[in-house]
Amino acid sequence: MTLAGIEKEVATMATRKVNKSAETGQFVKGSTVKKSPSTTYTQTVKKSGKKK
Repeated sequence: MTLAGIEKEVATMATRKVNKSAETGQFVKGSTVKKSPSTTYTQTVKKSGKKK
């Protein structure tokens, strides 16, 4: 694997996708997105590290 490939993989591991309502801004389930795709959006966020 090349250095560029490794960097891309690390960047992918450090993010996750969440679904949000366009009307309220609240987090919603994937099933809600399937029912109402025009009123929801997917946002990519950084994973937060857990404090010990």
